[in-house]
Amino acid sequence: PDPKTTNSDQSKKPEKQIPSEQNQFRIDMPKLLIAIAIKTPQQSTNWTPFANLEFSLRQPAQVSVLHPNFQTRLLEVNWSNNTQIKLNAQFAPEYKPEDTTINQKILLNMFASSWKNWTQSSPASKSSIPDLDLGFTKLRVSEINWTSPHLVINFKSPGAKITNSSKTPLSYELQGPYSDWGGPYSLAPGAAHEFDVAYPLLYRSSSSGTDELFTLPVGSHSEFRAKNPGEPLGLRQARETLPQKTK
Repeated sequence: PDPKTTNSDQSKKPEKQIPSEQNQFRIDMPKLLIAIAIKTPQQSTNWTPFANLEFSLRQPAQVSVLHPNFQTRLLEVNWSNNTQIKLNAQFAPEYKPEDTTINQKILLNMFASSWKNWTQSSPASKSSIPDLDLGFTKLRVSEINWTSPHLVINFKSPGAKITNSSKTPLSYELQGPYSDWGGPYSLAPGAAHEFDVAYPLLYRSSSSGTDELFTLPVGSHSEFRAKNPGEPLGLRQARETLPQKTK
């Protein structure tokens, strides 16, 4: 296979699906009823209907896929600030209040604040999408769109990636299940090779000073580095991290 040379994940900004009208959708709740009951006195075992809060809500949103690193895919929901919430609050017919006034503005603000807190925080706004494990191969989500009334998710083969996280040039060879050894491939310090394949690759190299032979599974990211400072170099599982959330 022919490699695509890229930078390491540490030097790349997280990729994001380009927003478009295709990944916009809207949540409509024409009627959400919250029925409130009370006990009078408090020690009573009987609940008395008190009030009915009837909300309606319209919430635009946009979905996209984040690529924070080679192996991780996140579903992100960007909720629009153009939320429309209405309220019709009434005392229950069975309840006879002394004061029939209901401060609907306070109730509406409480509901709107709670809704905003839910939509703007995890897991409502961002969640991980695992690969589809098909045995010797995998499929990784690449794009997500809204085609009413369906949420359509596109998957593709994730390939494999090798990053040289050392200060020593890496020379290696690869073999597919139906091919001879390819290479040698040269990988400079700080660079990475990505292979667009749907099958495992056999890796061999002597750059660490000893002969190494490994299988690179589909979707894997491997690093040429020392396990700990001062220890010998070798091919190891990549240390991928998610970007820190910024305020």
